[in-house]
Amino acid sequence: MRKRVLLILVLLTTIGGAGWLAGSTFASSQGVGFQFDKIRMILGVIREYYVEEADLGDLLEGAITGMLEKLDPHSVYIPPADLREVKEDFAGQFEGIGIYFEIQDKILRVVSPIPGSPADQLGMAPGDQIIEIEGKSTWGIKNEEVQRKLKGPRGTQVTIKVRREGLDEPLDFTITRDKIPINSVVASFMLDDSTGYVRVNRFMATTDTEIANALDTLEAEGMRQLLLDFRGNPGGYLEKAITVTDFFLPPDRIVVSTQGRLKMFNEVHYSSKWVRKREYPVIVLLNHGSASASEIVAGALQDWDRGLVAGVTSFGKGLVQRQIPLPDSSAVRITIARYYTPTGRLIQRPYDDGLVEYVMEGYDNVDPNSLPDSLIDKPVFFTPQGRRVYGGGGITPDILIEPILLTPYAARLRTNRQFFDFATQYRLQQPVCEMNWDDFLGGFEVTDAILDQFIEFSSEKVSLVQEEFQKDRDFIRNSIKAELARVCWGRMEFYQVLAEIDNVMQEARLHFDEAAQLIAP
Repeated sequence: MRKRVLLILVLLTTIGGAGWLAGSTFASSQGVGFQFDKIRMILGVIREYYVEEADLGDLLEGAITGMLEKLDPHSVYIPPADLREVKEDFAGQFEGIGIYFEIQDKILRVVSPIPGSPADQLGMAPGDQIIEIEGKSTWGIKNEEVQRKLKGPRGTQVTIKVRREGLDEPLDFTITRDKIPINSVVASFMLDDSTGYVRVNRFMATTDTEIANALDTLEAEGMRQLLLDFRGNPGGYLEKAITVTDFFLPPDRIVVSTQGRLKMFNEVHYSSKWVRKREYPVIVLLNHGSASASEIVAGALQDWDRGLVAGVTSFGKGLVQRQIPLPDSSAVRITIARYYTPTGRLIQRPYDDGLVEYVMEGYDNVDPNSLPDSLIDKPVFFTPQGRRVYGGGGITPDILIEPILLTPYAARLRTNRQFFDFATQYRLQQPVCEMNWDDFLGGFEVTDAILDQFIEFSSEKVSLVQEEFQKDRDFIRNSIKAELARVCWGRMEFYQVLAEIDNVMQEARLHFDEAAQLIAP
C-alpha cells in the first residue's frame, strides 16, 4: 500500500509541481497549488484521527476518479485490473475456456459455449450450472471472480463440476484453456432472397475483417441490399470505424474530422481507394445505445447520401480519448478532441447538467422532418443531394422507428431469464434439437399448449398478469422459440428468430427503394 500511495503522490507532484510537497510556496496561495496542499493535509488528518486505519491508496485513487469526472463523462481513470479487461475486450481474443455465463440467484450458469472453444469441444451446454471450480463451491460467486478463475494462459487447465438438468450426478470437466476469439459481428444472415443483415456489437481489432467476411458470404448468397445493425453498439476503435465506412464510400471522401484545443489533435480522415467498395443500398439501424464509432459510420453514410439511417437518435458520444499509461499498469483516458461528421455536425451531445443527467437523460424521439421549420430546435445541415440532416448531438435518423415497448410482465420474464430457463428444460423433454434448422425456423411453432407449459413454469418467479400476457403474446412466443434456437444451435440462430418480430428491422426493410435512389446514377 505504501508503494501505491507514493506512486500517486509522485503523479500529483508531476502535475502540480514538486514544490507543493514542501508546502511553503503553494500554501500561501489560494490557487491550484493550495488545493494540492489541501489534499496532503486531509490525508494527514485521516491518517491521524480516522476511526479505522484507512487505505490511503484507495482514497487517492478515488480523488483521481473524482478529478476526471469534473472534466467530462468520458475522461476516466482505469485501474490495472480493469485495464487488462479493456485490452482483452478490444483485442479480439482472450485465453480461457470459452463460455458466455450469467449469475442468477447466486448460481453460475452457462448461457452458451463459444463455438469451437475448449468448453464447446468438451460438450458443455446451455443451462449447465457450474457448481464448483477447482473444488470450491461457486455459490454466490461474483462476475470478476469467475473471470479470474476461468481465464488463464493457454495450455493451463482448470477443473470444474457441472450440474445438468436431467442427470442425477454432476459432471466433472478438466478443461485446457486456449485462445478464445471475441466476435464483434454477432449475427449475419439473409432476411430474404436479396436482403442481408449484419449486426455489429462493438468496434475492435478484428471488426473490419469480420464485417468484410460477412459481406463476402452474404454477397455469395445473393445479397443486393444490406441492413447494418449498430443498435446497442457502444463504439470502439476509430480506425476500424473508418475502415468499415471505407467499404461503402467512394475514395477521397471525408469520413470524420476531429478538433481539439491543441492543433496537433486536429485531423481529417478520408476514405481510400484501396478498399473494395460495396455498391448496394444500405440502411443503418441505431438506437440510444449506439455511440462513438457506430455514430461515425452512420453519420458519414448519411452525410454523403450513401445510406439511410433508421431507428431512434443515437447516444451522442463524440469525444476523442487518448489513453495514457501510468507506472503501476493503470491508465487515464483523457479527452483531447471532438468528432465531427463530414457536414460538420458535432456528434457529442451536451453534458453540462452533470454525469447522472447525461447518462439518464431521455429522448423525445420527435422526427424533425415532420415539423415546420419554426419548431425545429436542432441545427440543420445539408447533404450533397440537399437532404436535411440534424446536429445537436447524436445521429438523428432519416426514418424514425421506435421499438415496441414491452409490458412490465414481459419485461420481468426477460430480466429473470425465464425464456432461457424454460428452453433449457423443454429441449430435454422434446426432441426439438434433433430437427433440421431450416425446418425449425420455418415450421416450428410455439403452440398454445407450450405457452401453457411456459406460464406454469415461469409463475414461480413471475406472477401472471393476464392482460399484459395477452398484449405481449407474440413477443413471448417468439422469445421462447428464439431461446430454443440458441440452446440447440447458437447465437446466430437466436438472432434469426428474433428478427421475425423485430418491428424496427421489419419497418426499415420497407425503405430500401429510397436507399437505392440515393445511389442511383
